[in-house]
Amino acid sequence: MKLWEHQVRLKTDISNLFKRKKKRVVMCSPTGSGKTVTFSAMTLEAINNNFVTIILTDRHELLDQSSNTLVRYNLDPFIISRGVKDHRIPSRPCYVATTQTLAKRPQFLQRLSRSKQLMIIADEAHKTVHDKVLLREELAHAYVIGATATPKRTGRMLEMTEIYDDIVFGPSVSDLITEGKLAPAITYGAKTDLSNLEIKRGEFTAQSQYAALNKPSLYLDVVHKYQSYAAGSKAVVYCIDVSHTAQTLASFRSNGISSEMITGDTPKAERQRIIDGHKKGLFPVLVNCDVLTAGYDDPSIETIIVNRCTTSISLWLQMCGRGSRICDGKHHFTIIDMGGNADRLGLWEQDRSWSLTHKNKSKEEVGVAPTKMCPKCERITAAGASKCFGCGYMFPKEETKIVDAEFEVKGFDSSKAPETYNFKELEAWARYQSIKAKERNPDKRAPSWLSYVIRILHKRGGKKQLQDFAVSKGYKSPKIWTDKQLQVRGLN
Repeated sequence: MKLWEHQVRLKTDISNLFKRKKKRVVMCSPTGSGKTVTFSAMTLEAINNNFVTIILTDRHELLDQSSNTLVRYNLDPFIISRGVKDHRIPSRPCYVATTQTLAKRPQFLQRLSRSKQLMIIADEAHKTVHDKVLLREELAHAYVIGATATPKRTGRMLEMTEIYDDIVFGPSVSDLITEGKLAPAITYGAKTDLSNLEIKRGEFTAQSQYAALNKPSLYLDVVHKYQSYAAGSKAVVYCIDVSHTAQTLASFRSNGISSEMITGDTPKAERQRIIDGHKKGLFPVLVNCDVLTAGYDDPSIETIIVNRCTTSISLWLQMCGRGSRICDGKHHFTIIDMGGNADRLGLWEQDRSWSLTHKNKSKEEVGVAPTKMCPKCERITAAGASKCFGCGYMFPKEETKIVDAEFEVKGFDSSKAPETYNFKELEAWARYQSIKAKERNPDKRAPSWLSYVIRILHKRGGKKQLQDFAVSKGYKSPKIWTDKQLQVRGLN
């Protein structure tokens, strides 16, 4: 199986860190970039070098995905499922298991610990469920790859630096869109009163979400937006809980739209029947809660409806990412955001910075590019845009001013060459160029402002200039930030 260029680069970067005795590495790459294929290729290489390898997932639904990809590499992984007793696990070079199940197999863990050459791959590595296995003293000698699109933890979660030594970066979402490996998104919002949402343990409570969204007018609005912006398209809808899912389903059906629903309570056989029917196109709309997030792969999905609210950037990107995979005849996908998530967390395609630490981050490292919603067609766009790229509505001049000074476009002399600008002038010029590029070609993905900055600074002074720029921005880890920008653009 031929790997994409960025997958080869990820493998090489991880191998180089292993050679430098950094034995635990996070592989950060967006949803749809082929992380499972990349770590499966590394699994094959490890086994060919006499390693025992185990792939860990956090959900039983992901076991088959990992196993099927390994089989495509002519590997025969043993799946350690809930029904497999500890003493009945055979000796194999490759295993797949949920972390929860593995943690309850002490005899097998002892056997693993005796493997002199051991590699552990943790899928969805940002999730803390893996910590209890990865921190076991008897597995300290193992090489570990933590695969994730969003290496972000919050609050009192254990810092990822307590588990991992370093991080390597794949391309950004915008890079993959430009290369034709992901579909671009068109995002629409909704005018919903979310002022009474409550947060507990870092996430909006289901009760407060339900109180905000459980309104007859909003159930009808979800259907109306689907019919207006994505009529007849294959859609996945994400809801709050079982009751909200059922009522959303009823709204679609009462408006003549063939739909089905699945939740965590749906029996496995029934769930698979419904998922298979949706993949085959037997009905267009599949409504769910807490099921079709990480690991669900159907490239023919054309519309994502997020009928809920979240504070989690990981969950937001996972839900949107289900529609981003490319397939024949698919030129873009549609996101319908009923919960104000794009305003809160940024557009799905926004460039983001990631690191292994989450405490005391600077505003820029966790900042969100401001957005606004077109009052005519409800399409969401960057706050600096002068017109809506959907319907052509011209925003009044006062609306084109960006409130956040970090994103305000001003302060450069257009008579000077960009190569002569100081950092502040260069950023202002780059933001202006990005907005103008989008205005000139509204149907194409415009380069991000950061792409302009990286190109000029790399040409002007290489890595040193980029690190100096990062320092001027107050980034917490200028070297890590610089290495990432060089890696994802192949400028090392």
